[in-house]
Order: sequence, then structure tokens, then C-alpha cells
Amino acid sequence: MNPSMMENLLFWITLPFLTVFFPIIVMFIFSFIRDVRARKKTQHNGWNKG
Repeated sequence: MNPSMMENLLFWITLPFLTVFFPIIVMFIFSFIRDVRARKKTQHNGWNKG
């Protein structure tokens, strides 16, 4: 097995993982940012939803 073939195989293994995990990671980051922003806002207003 030559190195280029190995790299190709690795690419085709990681591609599905990227297509599955990338949107999940992006959604998680966005929800985290929104959560932090919302928490800052509630602290600033002096009341919280909970």
C-alpha cells in the first residue's frame, strides 16, 4: 500500500465523521454562545428566568 492510497483511505474515513460531527459542533458552539449572552443579559437586567 503506497502512502497516497493510505491518505486517500484516511480521507474517506474522516469525511463522513466530519459531515456528521461538524454541524453538531457548530450547533453546540452557537447554543453555548447564545446561553452565555442570555445569561449576561439577565444579570444585567437584574432578574433571571429560572
